[in-house]
Formats: sequence, structure tokens, C-alpha cells
Amino acid sequence: RIKKCLKEFFIKLFSNLKEWFISSNRWIQLIAGCVIYLIMILIYRGSWSAILGAYAATLIVMLAGEYKDKAYKGKWDWKDINAGMLCGNIALIVYLVITII
Repeated sequence: RIKKCLKEFFIKLFSNLKEWFISSNRWIQLIAGCVIYLIMILIYRGSWSAILGAYAATLIVMLAGEYKDKAYKGKWDWKDINAGMLCGNIALIVYLVITII
């Protein structure tokens, strides 16, 4: 019974994630955000300030992209920004967990 519930949960979760990524251009935002974040980390060699600087740079680029969309008669979409920041969010959480432990 629990196995069946977990299976249904993950099937529904992944179908919703697939729909979320395919709608709009979120998969492109995800790739762009990860590339920007990783390039910034490589430039600054992985220190705490590099993690925060890369995070800030990625956020600025994602916000600028959404501003461009809004300026050209589009709509502001926080979901696109969240997709672009996914790599940075995961890295920041992992780093914080490692430093706390």
C-alpha cells in the first residue's frame, strides 16, 4: 500500500515537473542559470564569497532577462527566475549544510 502511494506520488510529481519545464522556456532558463553560476564559481575558485557572488550574478542575469520579457510586451514570471536559480539554490543549500555540520 505504501509502495503504491509513493509510486503514484512520484509519477504525479515528475509529470508536473515535466509540464512546468516544458511550458514557457524554463529549461533554457535552467541551463543558462547553471552555466552562469558554474562559470562564476570557476572564475572565483569556490570560496564562500565566490558562492555568494555567483549567486548574485546569476540572480541579476535572471532578473534582467525577465525585465526584457516584460519590456517587450511579455509578462513577469517568477517561475522562470526560479528555474534559472535552481543550480545556485542547490549549491547554496549544500554549502550551508556542509558548513553547519
